[in-house]
Order: sequence, then structure tokens, then C-alpha cells
Amino acid sequence: MENKMNESVLVFDEKFMKGFKDFEEGSWSTDFGWFDYVLNHAFFLKRGVAEEDKSYKQIIPYILFKCEDLYLAYERCGDESRLTGRISVGIGGHIDLADVDSTLVCKDIMMDTLTTAALRELDEELKFPEMRASIKFMSVSTYLAAPEGYIYAKDSESTVDQVHMGAVYQVKLTKDIADQITLRDEGKNMVWKTAEEFLEDEGLEAWSKVALENVY
Repeated sequence: MENKMNESVLVFDEKFMKGFKDFEEGSWSTDFGWFDYVLNHAFFLKRGVAEEDKSYKQIIPYILFKCEDLYLAYERCGDESRLTGRISVGIGGHIDLADVDSTLVCKDIMMDTLTTAALRELDEELKFPEMRASIKFMSVSTYLAAPEGYIYAKDSESTVDQVHMGAVYQVKLTKDIADQITLRDEGKNMVWKTAEEFLEDEGLEAWSKVALENVY
């Protein structure tokens, strides 16, 4: 975890949240114009600084997997000790410098960077035996082109939630593909349940609660 604190991650200044009604009154937004504006003013900062300074918000792709009326969830057990033991329906992580494609024209760079980071996180946290290539293609072309909404759990007591904002995606899978998904090292006890069942679980992390309340 110490080495990760030296990595550069994508952030934006908290000042862009001042006066933004969606996050002043709640934890969910679908104001895509606001997010595009924020992305255009985002920059990279050492993660160790961003984790300690609440005036910066780290942007996190947060991907939900749905099969019919069931969502994938798991118990966190990775490097982030502050989240260990929580139940999550989101796969995701920080956006790194390596996710940037500098060959793109300026207006496309940040949104493409978000998509690239989302795909990298899927590779790092999930296994897709046999169907990997088709899932990646389907995900990019259909589901990861743009988020469904954004999360900022400002009222959460978690120090993690206070310095992160999530861009929420939802990937819908057929059962034959969903049956092949397994976890890597960041989680354990993977399970598929309905949103209603997860929302009754007191162990559900704040972001997962907000996401399920707004997308299912």
C-alpha cells in the first residue's frame, strides 16, 4: 500500500462542488455536463497527498455487473484496509497516468481515460475465462462509453468516501457469461443477489447503497 501512495491519480479540486445542488442535497447526480466540466479541469496528484487532503476528490470508475435481476457482489479483502469486510457491488479503482492515451485529441482524452481505467480495473479484479475478449468488446461499445451517474457520499463517516467521487457504470451480462466470472485478489465470497436483498444488508458499503438505489 505504501508504494501505491507514491502513484499519481486523477483528481479535481473540491471547489467544483461548491454550489452544485445535486451533491449539496444528496449523494447522486446525473448531471453529465457538470462532470464533463470537472473532467476538463482534472489533473494528476500523488495519491498519498490526495488521500489526506479533503480539498481534492479522486475520480473512481465504479462498475456494477447485472445478470437478469441479480447483481454481483463480494466482500472486500484487498490492500485498502479501510474497506476490508464491507460488501460491495462495485468493481473499480483509481485512474492512473498509464490510463491516458496522449494520441487522442484534447476533448476525448479524459472520457477515454476513464473508460481505459475501468477496463484495467476489470482485468485486475475479475477473471473472464474463455469469454474475456467478447466481454471486453461488449463492455466498451455498450456500457463503458459513459457513466450512468455519479456518487459522492458526503455524509458518510468513512474517510475513503470523503476523498473520492465515483463514476458509476452498469454492465448487463447474459447468464452464460456471468457464470464464468470469478474474483482475483481484491475480494472474496462472490455472490449474485437482487438489489432489494443487498439493500437490506447492513454490511453494504455506502457507495453500493447509493448506486443500487439509483440504477436498478
